[in-house]
Amino acid sequence: MVKQLMGILIPFLFVHAAQSAQPSAALGIYTEQQAVAGKALYETHCAGCHGANLMNGPRTSSSLVGNEFIQKWGAKPPQAGSTQWTGLKADALLVSMIKTMPPGTKKPVSAAEQLSILTYMLQRNGFPAGSVALTANSPELHDPKIAFQPSVGNVGREQRLLVWVDRHGREQVVPAPPRHYYLPRISPDGKRIAVEVHLDKPDVWIVDVQTGSMRQLTHEGTNRYPAWSPDGTRVLYGSVRGASETSQVYWQAADGTGTAEQLTVGPYEHGPQSWTPDGKTLSFYEIHPTTYRDIWMLPMDGDRQPWPFLRTPYLEGGVEYSKDGKWMVHTSNETGRYEVVLRAYPDSSQKRQVTSDGGVEVIWPKGSKEIFYRSQNKFMAVDVTTGVTIDATQVGPPRVLFEADYARSPGSRASWDSIDGRRFLLLKKAQ
Repeated sequence: MVKQLMGILIPFLFVHAAQSAQPSAALGIYTEQQAVAGKALYETHCAGCHGANLMNGPRTSSSLVGNEFIQKWGAKPPQAGSTQWTGLKADALLVSMIKTMPPGTKKPVSAAEQLSILTYMLQRNGFPAGSVALTANSPELHDPKIAFQPSVGNVGREQRLLVWVDRHGREQVVPAPPRHYYLPRISPDGKRIAVEVHLDKPDVWIVDVQTGSMRQLTHEGTNRYPAWSPDGTRVLYGSVRGASETSQVYWQAADGTGTAEQLTVGPYEHGPQSWTPDGKTLSFYEIHPTTYRDIWMLPMDGDRQPWPFLRTPYLEGGVEYSKDGKWMVHTSNETGRYEVVLRAYPDSSQKRQVTSDGGVEVIWPKGSKEIFYRSQNKFMAVDVTTGVTIDATQVGPPRVLFEADYARSPGSRASWDSIDGRRFLLLKKAQ
């Protein structure tokens, strides 16, 4: 069926390319109604991989909004006041969507539905709607220099504040300016925050907790999912750079000196997760086409040969360790929804499900006897006393610490952090 649809659509994409016309800068090439329909289709077929916000998801780190995405499809990043607009290759984007999306499905999305999804992506990237519906025959679809520009700046990106929240839900704002922050991580000494900042592209920045001063750490490529080394001297992150088309794990000095060192290599997406308490092994995730998100280990001694700790046909991630390093907590969708799981380390066979009503964004501060996780807008705590075996381990009932609408993570990594279990670092929408 897909080949038949491609045979119908692709001739339109190239026969009509020669008949392109320059639309008015005030007009769009799709209608608002198309974008509404496209949004519903996106949520059904695409959000499971790319995330509800089009920026990231449990199966990919590729963003579908913003200047990086626009540049990928033939345009230079628009700058404020610039008249140098090189256009968007909307027809090439549509062909790519039809050929490859969604992957591994038995129910392919029709060409007409992909066109609707494309209009939603145009809307989310700031391209205005017009009065005429976009079709495969629309000359504007094939115009390599679409005459209108998208919105400049952080398209579709919520401006957020870094805030401390205590166990009773009381807030204290970190004196840093509003930005589209994502996945903050507190340094081991509690004095700095490594956090994604999305401007023209995602990069890792370092924030001083006391003063709120900010320093950009990464520059080359796209850089996401920050994590600290155990001694706080280095910051790890997943990066797509150079000739690579997949994210690999890098680390570099937190003070910005020296160059970044690549830690993982492979054909699949990699990103850092957490360190064993002895600081000798880094857990990282791998996105695999058949086993989805798996947990791997990278020993930092010797030849640094990585090995798979947990490779299943489910989505696992969000790794944290007990103080003695004999137990790991992570999330898994094995039951059909995300739950928090306690598992022995390094022998993964012993496991126990901690939650029964769903749980995501798990954290386990070093030395804490409580595991924390999120259930919708509720921030939960569970008492855990680990034993020699899983049967000897005691897990208490979940309880609510506080409830509020803080920024969520679309994937497995927690969008909050804590180093002591007494106060938590979260992201709050700026008013």
